[in-house]
Amino acid sequence: MNSIISAFKSAPGHLKFVSVLSIFNIAYSLIVNVTNFMKGPLSKSQVKQIKASVYEQASAAEEMGGDAADWLVETTDKLAKIVDYTNANFELNYISSILVLMVGLMGVFMMVQRKIVGFHLYIIYSLAAV
Repeated sequence: MNSIISAFKSAPGHLKFVSVLSIFNIAYSLIVNVTNFMKGPLSKSQVKQIKASVYEQASAAEEMGGDAADWLVETTDKLAKIVDYTNANFELNYISSILVLMVGLMGVFMMVQRKIVGFHLYIIYSLAAV
């Protein structure tokens, strides 16, 4: 830990900036993902409630008409499919997200120590997190 702190103090300003922002972002995402993982998947009634709310908003927009309403209806259908898929693959979704975040955190700490592997891990994290 002391080596990371001393490496951070001697790092260039732009690397410090990127590192601090990345650590905050990854830490926040880890907290959210672990919390949601511990809560467990949504119940069928919760999924129905979410879908009903989304479809209600889409139907209200459809009544207004126009091109935006068509787009909103399409997006609503896609969102409903995403909710179903995410809930059906709950464990895989959250475990993979947590692992990708851990890779990113390791990459940031290795970047601060100016290890080239850290930059590679950070790039992998950046692409995999999308």
